[in-house]
Amino acid sequence: MGIDSDSTASTTPSAYAIFDDPLYLSNNESTSLSLVSTKFDGTKFLSWKREAYLTLIAKNKEGFVDGTCKMAPISDDKYHQWIRCDYMVLKWISNSLTPEIKETVDYATSAREIWSDLLERYGQMNSVEIYQLLKELSGFCLIEQSER
Repeated sequence: MGIDSDSTASTTPSAYAIFDDPLYLSNNESTSLSLVSTKFDGTKFLSWKREAYLTLIAKNKEGFVDGTCKMAPISDDKYHQWIRCDYMVLKWISNSLTPEIKETVDYATSAREIWSDLLERYGQMNSVEIYQLLKELSGFCLIEQSER
């Protein structure tokens, strides 16, 4: 007697379905967590942003900062769950900033707002950063040429 996989597959949800829900928070996720190993201090924003975003993807929470996980209507049963998750992500971002940077975004009301503010202020490369990158690149080129 074989197991009829069609009859159970259509009625039994995946054991991982709950983890695929961006509104799911595991027991080990708390407001004291940080998304990155080194707090953002106003320099090397692109590296910080990449590390923070990758962590959000791993936690299935990137939708709270990129806008794809929309707030549920107040009348929806998931409204409070969405608010709780959004505030959790906001805290994770806040904990990933130095006190000086954190102070400038303390009044953000959503994870998307704090993320957008940081992108607007630090996402543009300034001339000093461009100069430093070009200097580093020219150093790599010199090393590579000398090795030939």
